[in-house]
Parts: sequence; structure tokens; C-alpha cells
Amino acid sequence: MPENQQLEPITVSEFLNKLNLSLKNNFKDILVVGELSGFKVYSSGHAYFSLKDKSDALVKCVMFHFHKRGVNFVPKDGLEVSINAEANIYFPRGDLQLVVSKITEHGRGSLYEQFEALKRKLDSEGVFNKKQDRPLPLPFVRSVGVVSSLGAAALHDVLTTLKRRTPHINITIYPSLVQGEMAPEKLISALLRADQENHEAILLVRGGGSIEDLWAFNDEKLARTISELKTFIISGVGHEVDFTISDLVANHRAPTPTAAAEIVSQSTMQYLNDIGTLINTLHKFKENQINNRYQKLDILTAKLVSPEIYLKIQTHNLLSLKQSLIERVSKIESQKRTQLKDLQKDLNFEIQTKARDFSKRLALAVSGLIFPSSIYAQNNDKLNGLVSQLQLLHDKHRSIHMSRLKSVFTNLNSEFEKKLMVCRNIATQLISNLKAYNPKGVLSRGFSIVYDSEGKLIKSAHEVGIGDLIKIEFVDSELQAEAISKNN
Repeated sequence: MPENQQLEPITVSEFLNKLNLSLKNNFKDILVVGELSGFKVYSSGHAYFSLKDKSDALVKCVMFHFHKRGVNFVPKDGLEVSINAEANIYFPRGDLQLVVSKITEHGRGSLYEQFEALKRKLDSEGVFNKKQDRPLPLPFVRSVGVVSSLGAAALHDVLTTLKRRTPHINITIYPSLVQGEMAPEKLISALLRADQENHEAILLVRGGGSIEDLWAFNDEKLARTISELKTFIISGVGHEVDFTISDLVANHRAPTPTAAAEIVSQSTMQYLNDIGTLINTLHKFKENQINNRYQKLDILTAKLVSPEIYLKIQTHNLLSLKQSLIERVSKIESQKRTQLKDLQKDLNFEIQTKARDFSKRLALAVSGLIFPSSIYAQNNDKLNGLVSQLQLLHDKHRSIHMSRLKSVFTNLNSEFEKKLMVCRNIATQLISNLKAYNPKGVLSRGFSIVYDSEGKLIKSAHEVGIGDLIKIEFVDSELQAEAISKNN
């Protein structure tokens, strides 16, 4: 351009339009190979990501939803792909971007291969087994250490969640870099300092990002440090779809930083809820016990409303028991008398039968002159002896039965006296209990009973209002009074 020719000024829009036109003319349909990074699909269906190569060159890309429907694989960070695209300028920011019409899986990126290689190495050494996924060692977490960047949104989310759910937890922040080449060493230093304190848990948290942004958490030295920590550690790095080596060596992996805070506070909240449930159960048990005692008191009070009637009932029961006992003794006496008469009849019948038998035999002997006089005299003596024996036997049996009858009468009389004594003792005890349970009995011991104006018993000061008339009963007299104040 000649020196004397001046440049004509143009606006930013004019410049971007010319640049965009040049790009479309020269890069209208290009095929670019690179590694996916920061791939994300929004609610509109459009996908936004970056494409980079080993020299760290990077270009932003967009794939609209009508082109994304033709993708036959799941794009992930670290995958190496080839894209058909058109270069243009995004005017609001002046950014160069590639509008992708087709994306094809080309292979796995170098970062992904490094991730898989380190994962296999640590797994073969048993590093992942040192801290298997297990619950928190304590049900009630009191102290938590948080390792993160001070300016990170993830730290703010964690602190907000912990303070909202469990404000009693003591939180100590250990600041560290979470991205870049120096991040692994800073993270290791912060974790070692946190492990020296008496925390129940350590939260290692960072927000989402591309695989490059999260690469510090795939550091081998950091992974080995985490596996040796004595404190329970929860890794909450990135979003739910993001996985790092730190997640695999930690005691527990949370899908997000907020979820890590919820895991710590969940056990504490459950513990507090259990305590609240136990307190409510104890209150209900106490109320039920008090209500049961009041019901029993009401039942006893109802029974003691008229002790005279209760005494009459018990006296009637005692008389009925006495009459039943007398009738039973009379029945037994009648049965024994009947048995004695039957025995006497049987004995008389036996004597008469024996006598008739011997008389017949004697008559036959005399009439037939079977026996000589000496034999007759001998048999007559035997007969007289038998008659005497029968008479003695009759007297003996009668004496035995009379003795048994007297013994029965004596036993019955003794049993009656014992039963009567027991009934008297029961009646005496019942009368004593009635006197003891009589609500008016306490008056003689200096107490008093309060009734309302209708004569109803007052059990609590809550039943009396200011200005109500009440009646106070003492052992010797009654007083009329008016309630002028009440102290709760």
C-alpha cells in the first residue's frame, strides 16, 4: 500500500464479517482430528466442546442438535475423534469456532490412556484395596477438614450444605491449588496437614471441568498419599460423570462436592433424628404411665365412694360363706348317719341269718337223734359260744363306727372353726383396708379435701378459676373460700 494512502476505518462488526467470510471461503468443509475435552450437552440439545492435540493447541466447537442425532457413540473427554466442520466467528465474543456437522470416533486420547495405565498399575499393587468403600467410622461427626481452593464454587457449596444441615460441625479449611502443574504437590501438603488433626472425615472437593482441568487428581503421588491417610476421606471431584484416580483410592466417592457434604451430615442428622425419636417415645411412655395411674386412681376412688355399702357387701359374702359351710357340715353329718344305719342293718341281718342257720341245724340234730347227748351238749356250747362271739362282734363293730362318727364330727367342728376364723380375719382386714383407703381418713393426719361449689372433688389447681367459690373440708369442720389468685 502506498505510504500516502490512508486506511479507511471499519467497525468491529465489519471486521468480523470480513474475517468470517474469509474463513467460510477457505475452510468451508474441513476434516480435523483431535482429542475431546469439556464435552457437554445442554437442554437445547446442542453440544459444546473443545478439540485439542498434543501440542496443547485448542479450538472451540459446537454441534447443533439436528447434527448430534446422527452420532452413534457416546462422546467422552479424552477420546480422539475426527470431525467434519466449517470454521466461523462467534460474533458476540469474537471467538473462532468450528461448527461440526459430523463426528467420528477416531481412538482414545493420550490423557485417557495415561489414566487407564495408572489405574491398572495401582490396582495390580493393591492400592485400591487399602481404602475400600465403607461407611463413616462414627455415627456423630463433630469435626471435618475440607481440602479445596478458597475461591472455588465447590467450597462454597460444601460450606453452605454443612452449615445448613449440621451447624454444630467444626469445619477447618485447608486451601490448595486444584488445577495446574503445581496442584498435586499443594493437594498432598494440605491433605497431610489435615490428617494430623483429629477430624472424623476429610473432604477433597473440586467443581466440574474438562479432563485437563481435573488432571491433578489423577496424579500417582497424590493417589498413594490418599491411600496412606489414617483419616476417613471422601472424594468429591467434578460432576457425576467425572471419575478420577482420587475417587478410586478414597474411602468413599461422592458424585459432586455437595454430595460429599451431604454424606458427612447425613449420619449426624440421622443420629439426631434417632435421639429425637427416642425422646418422643419416652414422652409418650411417660404420658401413658401417668394416664394409667390416673385411671387406676379413679377406679379405686370410685370403689371408695361408699365404704358402708362395700362393707355390707363383704359382710353379706361372709354370711353366705358361713351358711354354705354349715350346710356342707350338715350334709356330711347326714351322710355319715345314713352310712351308720346301713351298717347296723347289715350287722343285724348277718346275726339273724347266722342264728337261724344254727337253729335249723340244731333242730335237725335233735329231731333225728343224730348226735348223742354229749355231742348235743358240746354243740350247744359251741352254739352259745358263737352267739356270744356274734354279740361281741356286733358290739365291737358298733363301738368302732361310733368312734369313727365321733372323729368325723370332731374334724368337721374343727374345720368349721378354722374356716370361721379365716373369714373373720378376712372381714377384719377388709374393714381395715376400707378405713385406710377412705379419702376422708387422711383428714385426721392434717390433710384437707377441696370441693367446688357443686360439691365435686378438685384434683388440680387448673380446675379452679379466679373468683370461684370452693369448699375446704377438715377433720372437724368445713370452710367456704374464694380463689383470688393462682401461681402456675
